[in-house]
Parts: sequence; structure tokens; C-alpha cells
Amino acid sequence: MPGIIELPVLVNDKGDLISENNFVCKVIDNYNNKIKSNLENNKKLDRLKLDIEQNIEYVTNAETANKFVDWCKTADHVYNSAAIAKSAISRKAKELGLVFNSSTKMYEDPQTPLQDGKAS
Repeated sequence: MPGIIELPVLVNDKGDLISENNFVCKVIDNYNNKIKSNLENNKKLDRLKLDIEQNIEYVTNAETANKFVDWCKTADHVYNSAAIAKSAISRKAKELGLVFNSSTKMYEDPQTPLQDGKAS
């Protein structure tokens, strides 16, 4: 609903009717439009959640994790879908032992332990 809805001026100084009384109709139309918009966004959120769930299954290493992050950046998010995606990738990265490099803003595969001074 808009913050301000102008009240129609129905009569002039002489008492002549100069416009129709459609204020309540405008309020109801605005309300119905908002409901319609919310329903569309709810459907969009449901589709995005499903896409996030399906795409996170393909994350198996740092490369695929970074591809997931790139996909999320291009998604047309609604409500809290960006936070849902961020939570999903964080959880998956932790599960896989991936490390987030704050300099490059990318996930990296975990470093293997050093053996005889060399990485294996």
C-alpha cells in the first residue's frame, strides 16, 4: 500500500459534485495489488529455495562452490533468498572442509598436511 492516498475532492465551494467518490475503491485496489505481488514473490521464493537445494547438491569442491556463489550473484533474489543461499553454501563448505579466502572472496580446497616439508 502506498504511504499516502490522496482524498478526492468531491464537491466545490458551491456544493457542486465535481468528482466521483472512489477513495475506498482505490484503497481496495491497492490492497489487492499488494496481495497479488506478495503471492507472486512467495512462489518465486519457493522456486529459488528449490533451485538452491538442487544446486547445492552439486557442490563437491572449491571450484563447484565458487560456481554456486557465482550463480547466486546472478539470481533474482526475493525476501531472504540470498541469506538462504549463503547459509547453504557456508554449511556445505564446512561439511567439505573448504576454506574461504577473504582476500580473493573465493573458496579454496583444504591444504593437505605437510609431509617431510612438502605438501602431498
